[in-house]
Amino acid sequence: MSIPLAPDENVFYPMPYVEGEPHLLVITNQRVVHFGDEGKQEMPARQIQFVGRLSTRPLVALGVVLALLALGLAGFGVYLVITSGLLASAKAVATAPVAGDDPSQPQPEEGAAADDPSGAPAVAADAPSTGSKVGAVAATVGGLVLLLVGALMTRVQRHFVLLRGGPMAMQIRAKDPVEQTQILATVGALQSSAKGAPAPAAPAQPEKKKVEVDDKGDPVKALQDLAAARAAGKVSDDEFDEKREILLARVRNRR
Repeated sequence: MSIPLAPDENVFYPMPYVEGEPHLLVITNQRVVHFGDEGKQEMPARQIQFVGRLSTRPLVALGVVLALLALGLAGFGVYLVITSGLLASAKAVATAPVAGDDPSQPQPEEGAAADDPSGAPAVAADAPSTGSKVGAVAATVGGLVLLLVGALMTRVQRHFVLLRGGPMAMQIRAKDPVEQTQILATVGALQSSAKGAPAPAAPAQPEKKKVEVDDKGDPVKALQDLAAARAAGKVSDDEFDEKREILLARVRNRR
């Protein structure tokens, strides 16, 4: 993606420009060269008619859909947290007194089970299972994470610089608004300088060689000889026309 430069061609963008290194965009005093998804595009400076900017948010639709799904998942997770008794269980554990702290209460006998003669500890009938706790927490956290991802996706922007010239159009992608503004300013200055520059001079036409005709003092006889030479193929049509005009002028002058 390196371009050869003409001897009188100066690079305006990027700066500094190192010839031989790859560049996706090169703006010179003569043209704009861009390497994009459509391959190499080149637009002469004099051909540029329109320069504009375009900024889009390509992931807005996907981000909104993801955010809506995340809200549903987070709501379902909160519902599981409430219905599974996870909050009530955590509150009960936090406020439950420790055995032996209150001497006014009867203390269970050592080595004896208070509720089960077999010695097994009593279990609350509405205690949430470990699976329901994990599912409730996972759904809530996952919904919040997806909501954050969806919000970030809606903020993603892409910036472009648009060039048009005749039937040709060019879309240059910039990495941020600063680079977009820099490209716009460079192309705008190039467009102004190209319009104000004088038109290139037309190549000089070679001077026609002056035709000399020796009529030997008799232009009428020379005309007859010239016609005979043309008929014989010794004189081309262009040479015949030029010599004929000269001889006719001499005939008219003699009269």
